Amino acid sequence: MAMQRAALLMLLTILASLPARATTLVRLSLEQLSLASSLVARGRVVDQHSQWTPGQRRIVTITHVAVRRTLKGRAAGRLTIEQPGGSVDGVRSRVAGTVSFEPGAEYILFLEPAPSNPAHFLVVGMAQGAFPVVPAVHSSESGKGMVEHVMLPLGTLLAGGPAQPVVMQGDMPLGRFLGQIEKALRRPVVVPRGTQIPVLLLEESARGRMTARTVADVYPNPGLVIPAGSVVRGYREVVSGKDEIRWRQIEIRGRRLNISATSLGDREPRSASKVLLLTIG
Repeated sequence: MAMQRAALLMLLTILASLPARATTLVRLSLEQLSLASSLVARGRVVDQHSQWTPGQRRIVTITHVAVRRTLKGRAAGRLTIEQPGGSVDGVRSRVAGTVSFEPGAEYILFLEPAPSNPAHFLVVGMAQGAFPVVPAVHSSESGKGMVEHVMLPLGTLLAGGPAQPVVMQGDMPLGRFLGQIEKALRRPVVVPRGTQIPVLLLEESARGRMTARTVADVYPNPGLVIPAGSVVRGYREVVSGKDEIRWRQIEIRGRRLNISATSLGDREPRSASKVLLLTIG
């Protein structure tokens, strides 16, 4: 049994070190974090534990958080965050980039639904999407005496959008940080021309309306991210004798953006499972 456990531990360590979407970090700006999240909230860590997924395929760590405030989306009073890795019965799986949540600590969280379990959330950008809230300290900057601060997980954070980027460093007053988030959530979003988006055709209605989903994360600029799984909508029509699909809308975490892209239609029976590369015009 000891040898089996040692072999399993070695295998988990190897698997955790392999390249994968869940362990590949792309530096995200505050605008990208805000757009890619379905839920942005302040919460306190209640408890956490590690467990095997069904079939003992991998270990995950489950963290329960009591929600104090939401800035985007809706949440019950308590939510569940899932992260890869953890320790169960002496078997440890380590995944770089995950958040080391402290019981009782508070965080500003940027979250997205877990594909494997809609009732669970993932942290957007892994450690980048969890900002610890520091207990109130005296702040000469605010002039209001004792104020709470937030720590930036990577030491710096780009904000302000691609046109006028602002680099925030170290820590900052909580009120100022929340204001930056609200500003990012209100900022107009436009998918720039030339952006290429890979999509998978899902279905076509009787009236020629087309639906597709993006199959990879796309980062057109520091102020925009199009997460995998975003819904793209369009319609089929015949132009100059050619069958074309005209794509007119993309939905990113509930936010609908107008786009303009055209792809050749395909009347083959299996066209609904075809991957296309859309170029925004």
